[in-house]
Amino acid sequence: MNQKIKRIDKPDDKFRKISHAMLGKTVHKYFGLPGKFLATIENEIPDGKNNEKRTDGGYKVKFNGNMIISIEDESSGVNMETLEKIYKYCVNMEYVFGSPVYSVITTIVPLENCRESYSPSETMLYLPKIISFNEFDGDERLEIARNKVRNDEEWDDVEGYDLVNIPKMFDNGNDVALEEVCELFSQMRMSNRFIKYALGRCLQCMISKYAKSLDDVFRLEEMINMVSLKGDADAYIEEIREEGRVEGRVEGRVEGKLEGKLEGRLEERLDLARKFARSFDIDEVARISGLSKDQILDNL
Repeated sequence: MNQKIKRIDKPDDKFRKISHAMLGKTVHKYFGLPGKFLATIENEIPDGKNNEKRTDGGYKVKFNGNMIISIEDESSGVNMETLEKIYKYCVNMEYVFGSPVYSVITTIVPLENCRESYSPSETMLYLPKIISFNEFDGDERLEIARNKVRNDEEWDDVEGYDLVNIPKMFDNGNDVALEEVCELFSQMRMSNRFIKYALGRCLQCMISKYAKSLDDVFRLEEMINMVSLKGDADAYIEEIREEGRVEGRVEGRVEGKLEGKLEGRLEERLDLARKFARSFDIDEVARISGLSKDQILDNL
């Protein structure tokens, strides 16, 4: 065994961070949340007392104006203390962003063991949407995934995200489910290679959480081949940049298939630009995405 291999520290936290930072739009679609996804928001929210509250994730969406969706992931149950904490996060978000907040809590604990509401005052009721992975049928979802691989079907981002979440859906035998998920993932055909790389990073967290031994961690990481996925993702981003440059050169003169292909990639370039905008200034984002500053600012 490679002696450098080790488990990811706090894999649940890492999974959340990757999901919300790299796959915000996918998570929004996966849970069927309201509104049109616009952007991931910062997860450091000031509380009015010169403190920063770190939330698990949040999105800005278009829904009767702008709305914020707050998502908190709980690896344990949802009790009164949990609800009180998350309610305060939502109050801070509403104050900071000046928009109403729709609150979502995910957990692996059965819904029957979760408290569903909290009353911060006699006239107010906090009633978040609680989603339990325990309520999902992992066996059924594994069978769907097997059939997609057998039929060599193309996977979309939501189907891929469902696959990497399957180990959470079992009360027992999570390591057995994980083994098959890794095998299916290694055969999954997905055109958006950036998304597949992000999903692979999520799956690494599942490996660290559920693999029984370090030997299994090493073997399963080898199976999903993250080095190859990273190279594919980098190449995919470069292809999108190049298509952006081509679009600029032929703007106003392209027709037929080429025009359709370029327009079909515009949303993907905008998604990448929104991700880059969290780390770079707008001029740099425009340079690496091939989009104009106006296009980027209009879609943040």
